[in-house]
Amino acid sequence: MSSSIYLSVAGLFFTSLIAIIFFSKQTLNTVENKIYKRLLLVTIFSLLVELTIPLFIDDKFQIIRDLIMKIYLILCLTWVTIFLAYSFVISNKKIIEENINIKEKYKKLYRIYVVIYFILVLTILILPIYLYNENNMKYSYGPSVDVVFGVCGIYMFIMILLVLINIKNIKRKGYIPIVAFIILLISSTIIQKINPALLLINFIFSFITMLMYHTIENPDIKLIQELLRNKELVQNSIEDKSKFLFKMSQDLRIPVLNIQNDIELYKKTSNNKEKSQLLHNIEANTSDISYLIKDVLNISKMDLKNIKIYNTSYNLSKLFEEIKKKTELLLKNKDVKLRFNVDKSIPDNLYGDSIKLKQVMMAIIDNSVKHTINGFIEIDISSLARYDICRLIINISDSGSGMNVEKVNEIIAETKELTKKEEESLNSLDVNLKTASKILKLIGGSLHIKSEEGKGTTVSIYIDQKIDSNETYYSENVKKYNEIMDKKNRVLLVSDDTEEINEFRREASKYKIIINGSLFASDTIARINAGERYNLIIIKDHMKESEALPILKELKKIKKFNTPVIVLLKENKSFIKKHYIEDGFKDVMIKEKFKTELKRILSKYL
Repeated sequence: MSSSIYLSVAGLFFTSLIAIIFFSKQTLNTVENKIYKRLLLVTIFSLLVELTIPLFIDDKFQIIRDLIMKIYLILCLTWVTIFLAYSFVISNKKIIEENINIKEKYKKLYRIYVVIYFILVLTILILPIYLYNENNMKYSYGPSVDVVFGVCGIYMFIMILLVLINIKNIKRKGYIPIVAFIILLISSTIIQKINPALLLINFIFSFITMLMYHTIENPDIKLIQELLRNKELVQNSIEDKSKFLFKMSQDLRIPVLNIQNDIELYKKTSNNKEKSQLLHNIEANTSDISYLIKDVLNISKMDLKNIKIYNTSYNLSKLFEEIKKKTELLLKNKDVKLRFNVDKSIPDNLYGDSIKLKQVMMAIIDNSVKHTINGFIEIDISSLARYDICRLIINISDSGSGMNVEKVNEIIAETKELTKKEEESLNSLDVNLKTASKILKLIGGSLHIKSEEGKGTTVSIYIDQKIDSNETYYSENVKKYNEIMDKKNRVLLVSDDTEEINEFRREASKYKIIINGSLFASDTIARINAGERYNLIIIKDHMKESEALPILKELKKIKKFNTPVIVLLKENKSFIKKHYIEDGFKDVMIKEKFKTELKRILSKYL
């Protein structure tokens, strides 16, 4: 078996592994991924065809051999043609960011490219191909081979031009396979001039496809979808609370108005029986208000807890440097080695309560120092950055005395609120493990302890922190995924009737869209000003606080606002539909027929 076959077998093995991994995972439907799928398949087919050539090397199989060799040449041409398309995509940043369909955007260019490809395929099939088989040296040559080599040379020249034109962006990961391909193709041409029997082209193809796997942006789709679901749940939770408080404010009006009316009547009447009844009514209405206020206070307590969380932007490197120096001071007179490992891929700037995170870490480290006489304390910090969230994973291990199961359960099962003494300790970094566990829960983290008496303890901290918006990681990659993944159609329904919003939500679930509700005009304007994206806005024509037309006018004042706005009308007002269209509304929905109307509106505008 020749060296070429060894290379082909190795290339096929590794390319097949990459293909299995790539196709078994859910990936983004981007232009890059579409091209990469084709390259993988062509590489595998090309390697398989190359491995079948030696089976028909004998002259009695000349017709079959020539056909297989021509198919091999066509597959090589196909690979280079697709890779040139990839080079074009990488060189046009807009295609990647907006995920533009090349076929539609560059229709004429694409058609010319496809026509040239098929002309070349036909030329390869028509032109002859020969086999050199002397002195234990076997290789193909002839006009068909020359065409493929010539086209590869032209395409490589175009790739070099694309690289030179975009020399400022050469550091972008997408250019690594292009530069590698140019260098390897030139090198293989020189090698094959010396030893024509050594087939390197397919091995180069497999190497480039393996290299591309590590340069194409493919985030963890499941995690991103989970984050989007969490985002939706949080938004719904905020909306539910807003609706509750709105309903509460409406409910409070009735007893207050009743009390005011009863007081006015009390002043005017002189009948003692009537006065007594009025006082009873006032007392009953006051009691109703008292219960309502208690409900409001209970809702407020859910957010306030016992302490305030101060979220700010902070530099993670500085925070860990401070913790490292303080730990070194604590170990100054001890025979304990400190190991401090921080993953370099962690974003520098995060957003959260760094003071309380520092308190938690120092509490755990202080506990390790107290219970470790000799050996080591290891602090290992890594992260998982997806979407606009960075999950910090902090492991603090020691070779100390350890803890029994009861002690561990006592710490991690602590769910009571902070005591006054614990609240006072928040002013310093000197907090115990129980308090640290409570603090971590308040700032959205969790604590896990693995310990064995006499062998040591490992305490793990898991906490999600928002990546600061100035981070390069966020601005260049994460933001892009946010836009790509947040593709679900979103509709904003503006209505002061919470039941109406819920009805729309139930009906909208059939169409796989998200309906967010807004109870006030000011809230609607604030959402759009804050950059919330909606594919459609439906506004109830008449509400207690506002009407649809003034809201539309305010929305149109917002820069770059172009979302279709629909007005929701009662059937008895359908005669004024024409006026609403003239005022700038895209369409009109009839409330009593909202199920059929919603279907019509969604199919028309989404």
